[in-house]
Amino acid sequence: MTTATPSPRSAFALAVIENGTHNPHIHALLEAVETRQVSDLAVQTQCAMIKIISGAVINQAQMDGTLVRDAKNKTILSLPLDDFDREIKALVHLGSQMKFSLALIDMIEQRLILLARQMAQHTRHADMQVRWNTLDDGGRLGYLQTINTLQMASFSDEDLRFTPAQLVCHNLPSRIVGEFDFDGPPLDPASRPRIAINPRHLDTASCAEMTGIMVHEGLHSILRQLARHHHFGTMAADHPFSADGALMETRIQTGAYLPSYLGKAYYADAEERICYRHTKFDGLYRSQSRHSAPSPAPARLTI
Repeated sequence: MTTATPSPRSAFALAVIENGTHNPHIHALLEAVETRQVSDLAVQTQCAMIKIISGAVINQAQMDGTLVRDAKNKTILSLPLDDFDREIKALVHLGSQMKFSLALIDMIEQRLILLARQMAQHTRHADMQVRWNTLDDGGRLGYLQTINTLQMASFSDEDLRFTPAQLVCHNLPSRIVGEFDFDGPPLDPASRPRIAINPRHLDTASCAEMTGIMVHEGLHSILRQLARHHHFGTMAADHPFSADGALMETRIQTGAYLPSYLGKAYYADAEERICYRHTKFDGLYRSQSRHSAPSPAPARLTI
């Protein structure tokens, strides 16, 4: 197995230095990533390589003075992606190796249809679009909170329960509408799900757009709560989603995410691939709304 010699400025070279210049195991893993021979690597190893390479890219950009951070909260906003084409391609390949089970994907599809039907029973799509325009920020947050509560209920069953997230307004980079996390360490039982909404988008986005964002972030919440079920033993060992819970637990433990500032790699992230399939929830909602009988006095979502 042969590869091109890394440039001294390469993040691959930096990754080797950071993890031991004389560590043959790291050398072999980086070589496997370079030649796209990672399908046989354990999930833990793939997650570790994502962490090593993405971390090395950030460190190199910071040393070059090309890493851009938000002045207030120091969140990374961008880095020169063209300078790290080799690393981004490797991260895309690593991310694409992680797949959720067909059982989980089927469940998500079915439960989202159920969610759409439940939403249509409360408020028809066109009616909610009109009402959205009359709501202040508090009213809009209340509506979005109700969507998240309905989503968690739609996905819960007698075996697995999903907790609604607390919604908060939080200043985020302009390109980010919403963001999911926990209010403490993800695998701490005291930590609670939380979704931050960018207030500038709350003011300007349509109801359909914000509904899609809520469903998207709600799927992140469900996937990461699967990790907690697996970690705390509240999921049976033979549960159909056991492997999915283990994958998510490993991702959380290693912090092996591919953030948006990594460009193409972001869309190869295991979670983003499945969550972005449903960002345009508007179409599904309208499809179900067309089949909900009109009522002289339609029920409203509680706000």
